[in-house]
Order: sequence, then structure tokens, then C-alpha cells
Amino acid sequence: MRRYVLAALVLSALAGCQSTGKGKKEFDVSQQLAAAGNYAEAIAYLKQAIAKEPDNQQYSAQLSSLRLKASQTLISQAQGILNAASVSINDIEKAESLVAEAKQFSPNLPAIAPLESQIDTSRSELIDEVKERYSEALALIDRQDWVRANLTLQQVQKLYPNFEASVPLASRIKTEGTRDYLLQAKKAFVEYEFEDAKLAARKATMLDPNNAIAKKMAADADQKNNATFFKNLAAQSLDTQNWSQTEFACEKVLSFSPNDQDCIAWKATALEKQVDEKIVEATRLLQQGYIARAINLAIEIDENTGGALPPRAVALRNAVVSRAEDIAIEYMDNRYWGVAWYMYELIGKLDPLMEGLFEKSRDVQDKIRERVIKSIAVFDFKSPSYNMDAGGLIAGKLISNLFNNATKDINILERENLKSILEEMKLGQIGVVSEDTAKEMGRLYGIDVAIMGSVLLFKVDETKSESAETVRYQVGQEIQDNIDFLNWKALNPNPDKNDLKEAPQAKIMVPVYAEKEYTVNKAKKVGFIEISYRIVDVSTGQNVSVDTIRSRLVKEDVGNDGVKDANIAYDPLEIATDTEMLQMMADQVVEDLSRKVLQPLRNREVDYFEAGEELLLKRKESLEALERFVDAKFDERVKSNVNSPISAKIDGYMKQIIETYQFKN
Repeated sequence: MRRYVLAALVLSALAGCQSTGKGKKEFDVSQQLAAAGNYAEAIAYLKQAIAKEPDNQQYSAQLSSLRLKASQTLISQAQGILNAASVSINDIEKAESLVAEAKQFSPNLPAIAPLESQIDTSRSELIDEVKERYSEALALIDRQDWVRANLTLQQVQKLYPNFEASVPLASRIKTEGTRDYLLQAKKAFVEYEFEDAKLAARKATMLDPNNAIAKKMAADADQKNNATFFKNLAAQSLDTQNWSQTEFACEKVLSFSPNDQDCIAWKATALEKQVDEKIVEATRLLQQGYIARAINLAIEIDENTGGALPPRAVALRNAVVSRAEDIAIEYMDNRYWGVAWYMYELIGKLDPLMEGLFEKSRDVQDKIRERVIKSIAVFDFKSPSYNMDAGGLIAGKLISNLFNNATKDINILERENLKSILEEMKLGQIGVVSEDTAKEMGRLYGIDVAIMGSVLLFKVDETKSESAETVRYQVGQEIQDNIDFLNWKALNPNPDKNDLKEAPQAKIMVPVYAEKEYTVNKAKKVGFIEISYRIVDVSTGQNVSVDTIRSRLVKEDVGNDGVKDANIAYDPLEIATDTEMLQMMADQVVEDLSRKVLQPLRNREVDYFEAGEELLLKRKESLEALERFVDAKFDERVKSNVNSPISAKIDGYMKQIIETYQFKN
């Protein structure tokens, strides 16, 4: 339609023009086109007019004006697009096209460059935003949050159509999401959770609006979600003595009609019957030795009755609490601290006010922490005869390093305590402690790992030398005959004035040098530290690691007395002291040894967990496995490492073991 209007304008202008100028018709048409906002065609007609009248200044001026006005209009349109509340890639490309068109009319217009920069920025920001939303959609798909994933992907497609794999992803969301929601709706429907069924079915229709199954399921759920349906279900369940379903159906009825007397009575009967059934089942489990499952049923009874327990339930609770405490005491005596702790945890859920429960549970937890926290003893290393402090220095540094780098489940024993231990055990040379002695040390003093050894080398060798150097330096200047002049004169014995003007200079200034000797001192130090060590597992008396660590350090310097006149500055001999070098090497040796000690102890919660799995899954030793899982849990607690990748697995394994283990009566 716009094209026809423009054509009409052109024909009208051509018909109404007089032929006073060769380009008058084209000029008038361009004016009308410009007035209609069609600058491109207006400029084209104006160029035709100028071609017919090249010297017409009015036409040329009008062309410049039209070009500027066209560019400004296009730039204004592009700016408006970019400043919109939401800008898509299509909008940016449209703005880019408008700027390119404006550039054709006025290439040097100052407003173009900033706008091009704004377009680049807008495109970059849009792509970043689209990538972020696309990643969010992928994450939502992984979590099977199909509705939100669909909405997010729709935003992506609106901003950037066909971005990456957005089209096939949209199809996947529709297919898989609809299927999942329908399965959820079906499951909820079977369980009489009609509100959940209706919600899931409606989510399916949000993904697939034409899905007839989802529409029907939502309608059916809405139709059945009423007091009448659930009261009929409650009556049927009462007849068949399905007490849990009777309770469920009556709760639904009461949510619609809180004063329904039938359901109030039916629910009370259902609760009473369920309590009776659970008492019978819990008693059977208790007699068979399945104490954890009996306690769980007793807890359910407590919850069902709101704490108002009938006499039989009170007797059951007392019986299971008593039996659980007996098991805790029995297994605690056999050092199964994990079993005892778990029993007290179960008792706490059923009877948290039991007398002495807190103290008993705390004592067991202390035992587990003692078992989990490993104590490392660093004994003074044997020193070489020429430096009797070396062994103590290495041991002291190692203790400090271990203390600063060990995790919270590692305890480093003080040196003073170790000295008293050695005296009490009447140990001689610690480097030759036997397996039996190491075991006894661990049993009596709670040491888990012992580190001992000898300092084989702990010294610094130094070499010094002194030499004389000679320096030649300028001390002044003196006047001398110029050899070049003398040679010239020999060739020109009778020179005239002109010859003398060309002759070399007769006298010249030459430097005067002096020589001086000065002393140069050289020093070189080579430090050596070598230690042998043993890391002993005190529980077995076995060496975990036996090795040698060495460190070598070289320091050297050159100094001199200096010669001030020769600009040779005084340079004193500067070199590290023996103590400084030994400290540096000791730090390096200790760092290496500390790493060797701590590395096997870094992730002991994982070691405990893996040992538990080995005992449970392969060796079928349930209670031994439970102890290791409890150790893993407490090790995480000590290190404040909660919700680790293995935390949930630990809890699951412990629950599985304690609920399936049959304790003997």
C-alpha cells in the first residue's frame, strides 16, 4: 500500500510541474517523498535533478540537508530500538541495519561511531544473558523441573531464536516433561492425592496444551477431590479393616468438613487399631532382637497418640528403652562404641528425658572421638656427636609444622609429655624401639603414630681465600709533544705559514695513570643436613615408612677493600651464618617429613568409610562395618566437615545395619 501511495505522489508531482528547469520535476518529486519520510527515494530523485542541472546550488544544498536528515532519522530509530526494555538479537540486527543505511547517507556523522559501539555492547550483553538463561534451562532439565525449564527456554528463544540446541531442547521438554508429569499425576491419583494429581496434570498441559489425557486426569482429580468421595472411601476401608487408609480418608474428609462426626469417630478407631497392631509388631521385633525397628515403631505409636500412650504402649516403650540401654552397656564393654552411641541416639528419639541419657551418650561420644583423633608423638631425634642440639631442633620444628598443618582430627603430643613417657618406660635409644615396646606405648599413653630417627649430618663447611688484585686508573694529565706533529715536521723541515695551518697540533694533553693493589676476599659455605626417620604405627608396632631425607645449601660471596680513586667501592664480605643456613635446611627437611607424615592421614573419613563398605559388602561383618561408619561420621564432625559427598551414604549404611541386625536376647 505504501508503495502505491509513493507512486501516486510521484505521478502527482510530475503532472503538476512546469518545465522551467531541466531537473524541476525530479526536484519537486524528491520534496514530496522527503515530506512523506521516504528519504532514500527522495535522495535518488534529487540526484537525478542535479544530474540534469549540475550547477544548481539549491539542489546541492537540498541534497546535503536530505542526507543529514535521513541519517538523523535512521539513527533515532536505531537508538529507540536499543533503548527498549527488552532487546532481542533481531532488534539488534535491525538497529545495525539502520545505522549502516545512515552511514551510507552521512559516513562522517559523529553520532554513528558511539551508536555502533552501543550495538556491539548490546550484542555482547545479550549473548551473555542468553547463555546464562540457556545454562539455567539445562540445569532445570537435569532437575526435571520441566515447567520452569520450558519458560526459561521460551525466554531464550524470544531473545535469540534458534540459539544453540534450543529447538530440540524445547521438543525434549515437551515430550519428557509431559510424560513425567503424567506419571506423577497417575501415582498421586492411585494414592488418592487428588490435589497433587490435578497439579501434576495441569503442569503437563502447560507443556502440551492439547494433551487429552492430561486434561481428563485434571478434570477427574478435580471431580473426586471432595468430602463425599473420601467419606465413601473411609467407610469401605473401615469395613475391610484397612486402618491406615481409614485414617487417611477421614483426614481428607475433615479437611473439607471439620465437624463430620462419623469421620471423627472412625479416625479415633483407626488410630487405636493401628496402635494395637504396632504394639504387637514391635513386641514381636523386640523378642526377635530387632531392637531398632521396635524402637521406630514405638516412636510411631508415640506420634500417633500425641504422647497419650495406653498402658500397653507404655510397657512397650519401657521394654525397648531398657533393652536398648542393655545393648549399649554390653557393647560398650566390648569397645563397640559405635553400637552404644547409636543405641543412645535411638533412646533419645523415644525417651529424651531418660535419666542420665545425656551423660551416658556424652561418655560414649568421647570414647569415639578418642578413637578417631589420632595422636602423633615426635620423639627427639638422635643427634650427631658434634652437635648435640640437632635432634631436639629437628623434633621441635617438626612438632610446630605438624601442629600448624594437621587437620582437627590429629593431636600432636607435647615434647615434655614425651620425655616423661620415655623416662617411665625406661627407654634408651629411641631409634631402636621394638614392636612390643611401641604397642605398649600406644596402649598406656594413647599414642597412635610415633616418629623417631637420627640426625646423620648437621653441619656447614666453609672455605675462604684471599688474593691481591691490581687496578690501573687515571690520576691526571700532562702536556707532551705530539708524535704526529714530529712526524709531519720530519717530512716538512721548512714549512711556510700555509703549511703550518695544515700541520697537526704540536703539543697535546695525555692522561697519567697509576696502579694500586687491593685485597679481594672470597668465601663459600656448603651446608648439609641428613636425617633418617621411622614412622611407626603404634597399634601394630610396624614401620609405616622408613627413609632418609637430605638437604644441601650453598652460599658464597666475594668482597674487597675497595679503591676509592679507581671508583671501586668497598664491598664487605656478606654471607649467611652457619645458624641461618642450618635453620633454612632444617625447615626444608621438616617440611618434607611433615608432608610424609600427614599425607596418609588427610582424608581419614574416606578411609573409614571405605573400610566400612569393605566390611559390610564383602566380608559381611555388619557391626565392625558400623564402627567404621561411625568413625567416619565423627571424623567429619571433628573437622566440621558436614554434608560431604559421603555423609548421606554413611547415615544410610548405619541405618541399614542397625535395623537389620538381630541382637541376641
